[in-house]
Amino acid sequence: MRRRTRTSSGLLALLMVSLMGGTSTAAEAPVSAVTIQVELASEAGAAPVARAVLTATEAGTSLQVLVPGAAAGTTVVIHPGSCEAVGPDIVGLIGEVVTGQAQGVVPVALATLADGAHVVVLHPGIDFETVVACGQIPQTAVEPGPVVEPDPNPDPIVNEECVGTPEWVTTTKAYLQRITDLEQELARQVSSADYLATLASNIGQVQTIVAQLQSERVPASAVDAQQQLIAALQLGVEAAIEITTAFNTTDPTLYQQALTKANDANAQILKVRTAIGQLEGRCPAPVAVIAGGRS
Repeated sequence: MRRRTRTSSGLLALLMVSLMGGTSTAAEAPVSAVTIQVELASEAGAAPVARAVLTATEAGTSLQVLVPGAAAGTTVVIHPGSCEAVGPDIVGLIGEVVTGQAQGVVPVALATLADGAHVVVLHPGIDFETVVACGQIPQTAVEPGPVVEPDPNPDPIVNEECVGTPEWVTTTKAYLQRITDLEQELARQVSSADYLATLASNIGQVQTIVAQLQSERVPASAVDAQQQLIAALQLGVEAAIEITTAFNTTDPTLYQQALTKANDANAQILKVRTAIGQLEGRCPAPVAVIAGGRS
């Protein structure tokens, strides 16, 4: 396990043993590939410990990762950079490894990820500074699909799955921004008294947001993400209440328990952000048409 090298400055804001043959490199791969395999190793030259399979889809790129014997809480994340210098940004959070595998869809084209400048990384939980294993996505020329000329006078088509989704995305992003604002306000407090007072105010505001989320109608495509967001915020409220109690009782065990819940809540919110990105890829907001052209 090693700490990764940053390639840019800044903080990270708030993721069949028989297949283990061969080693991928960043050298150019065969043209026309629509599925790419990546071996992940724990150290340079070490035997592979995982294999990732990337496949082009209409929504972006599907990723399946096999990690036999993965430690509990291991997460899979796509970063820019190389295994020698993993970039701090998160291109796609695939999620936690469960029973030796993880899978998800990243709203980024496979051709973009296969530019020789992206890596698949295993992290211990939400510690995105520590690299458990890494594999470079090889530079691969991915043939684009056939070009279809658009109908100049298309009939309106309604994608039932996407009805209400762009509006939900906009509203949910506003909620998440509000949560970020509350966290930043809390971080600005210097004294314990001010910290606890702000924390109490934040608890009330987050509970109000949860009540609003529970009362809203949610498009079918966003039901899972909405429920995950509600659960994450409720867990965050529990953590905040326990932190307040720990301060007043000087109970270190309760404080550590609260921090664990807070970390879990942050990890869930990160998954919600990834789901939002996926929904935006599948259900983009309609382009507004105004006089004199398209905006």
